[in-house]
Amino acid sequence: MKISITARHFDLTPAVKGYAEDSIQKLDLYSDQIISAEMVLTVEKNRNLAEINLKMKKFHFFSKSKEKSMYLAIDNAVRKIEKQTKRHFGKLQNHHKRENNSVENISNFNLEEENNISKNELILDVLNTERAIEKLKDSTENFLIFKNKDTEKINLLKIIGKSFELYEIK
Repeated sequence: MKISITARHFDLTPAVKGYAEDSIQKLDLYSDQIISAEMVLTVEKNRNLAEINLKMKKFHFFSKSKEKSMYLAIDNAVRKIEKQTKRHFGKLQNHHKRENNSVENISNFNLEEENNISKNELILDVLNTERAIEKLKDSTENFLIFKNKDTEKINLLKIIGKSFELYEIK
């Protein structure tokens, strides 16, 4: 990560510069995608301002803090950036977790709660494999469940790319 620290209207002491660099360096813990971090420290009358621009591959975060102490302004600006990055990457992780929750919900389904169960009857077509493939090609679905005319067993025919997979349900 490239770190740039700029001081406006005051001389940047090594202590403040080292503190700012250490604070920004901690942001590496939240993401390895950080390209650069630019911090601008400003003194206006009796206020100290700290601004941070954090650039990543696809994202850009900004925070600004005004305090009486420069160290406190740096801490607050870094804390705001941490909060933004945590929230952003948390949303990305939660989005991917939601995709997997459907599988978890099925496996954790409580069969004792009869109020949640909807009973429907499924009438299967009796087809041979060739006819099932033709029917699936004409359909908008990605799979077809049918009773195989040749084996008298229930089969699942599934489209995978440009080919078909046939499963026998036991």
